[in-house]
Amino acid sequence: MFVKSYVVGRNDCRSTIAARYGVAYSAPLLDRRIVDFILSLPLERFVADGFVRQPYRAAMTGILPEMIRTRTDKSAPTPDAMLNLA
Repeated sequence: MFVKSYVVGRNDCRSTIAARYGVAYSAPLLDRRIVDFILSLPLERFVADGFVRQPYRAAMTGILPEMIRTRTDKSAPTPDAMLNLA
């Protein structure tokens, strides 16, 4: 999964986009210790109160504003998508 997958491709794409602007992209949530911890959690911990990604949402309580922490929509993953299409 970590060798040839959507996860790796997405990180490669974002690294390329970030390099155009002189920024180093990293995916801290792909740290092996974090992945091992998340995979050890029971499935019930991932969905609660109508929200997914519960371990992360719970960890951000008091850190992120509630409007952001509990939002259900996603932002555009590539802010320069229109430039790429041109």
